[in-house]
Amino acid sequence: MTDINNNQTAAAQYRAIRGQHQQPEEHFTRVSPSGMTWILRRVPLMEHLFNGQLPLSIAAKMAAAKAGTKMDDTEAFASLSFEEQAKSIELTTSRIRYCCVSPRMCESDACGRLL
Repeated sequence: MTDINNNQTAAAQYRAIRGQHQQPEEHFTRVSPSGMTWILRRVPLMEHLFNGQLPLSIAAKMAAAKAGTKMDDTEAFASLSFEEQAKSIELTTSRIRYCCVSPRMCESDACGRLL
């Protein structure tokens, strides 16, 4: 996009620079038992960690619960507080939405209404 003097706008410059630095995404295809074909991408866990989306306190608490008492995942999850459980579920759903390229999973419809 250009302005009246044929100069690139700041947004166009940003998109061009961002495009140069982005790694190409690797997509792969899986077929579910129902026969539906899914196009997926890997979830970069380190990116979630560095963006603050993966609360280390929750991960550490679950690991400690599992190591100290030999709990399974369900019991370790149940030992978390309500807020920690909610954050964990929110992280999981955001990771699922991120990895589904096609069909795409959304929180809202085309009009922006929550589903």
